[in-house]
Amino acid sequence: MRVGFFRYDPAAGYRRQLEESRAALSRLAAVAARHGVRPAVQLHHGTIHPSASLALALAGDLEDVRFYADPGNQAKEGSEAWALNVDLLGDRMACMGVKNAVWRSTADGWVCEWQPFADGGVVPWPEIVPGLRARGYTGVLSLHVHYPAAAVRRDLDHLRGLLG
Repeated sequence: MRVGFFRYDPAAGYRRQLEESRAALSRLAAVAARHGVRPAVQLHHGTIHPSASLALALAGDLEDVRFYADPGNQAKEGSEAWALNVDLLGDRMACMGVKNAVWRSTADGWVCEWQPFADGGVVPWPEIVPGLRARGYTGVLSLHVHYPAAAVRRDLDHLRGLLG
């Protein structure tokens, strides 16, 4: 099950947030284990776990915690190479979010916005999909929609085309 987010608050400081969030995740993992499920932490912008390396630091020695990779969210945060994420997460990667984003220059500076998956963007999906196969990933791909639902059919068809 995908768990909520541990938001990053610069005023609180990373170390304190890591300690508090790890304790909360540990309690959640214990409850999940009693019910036969595993929690999955999504790599998400604006959190203390935007990348594989920081998500693994959050999980610490909690071996039952799984991860939900998300290159689209990472495009909003900055970036960590998708292949590095997959390699670091290994068999603990339970899911990968599929979406795309674009960076646009505005009067207030650069902003990262969601974009229909089929329209391309900064996430190199034509490279990622075969790369997942090459690494033996057979897990879930979760198509995300952050824009009008009319684009969903086109996005699904585009994903199917990449999966071949």
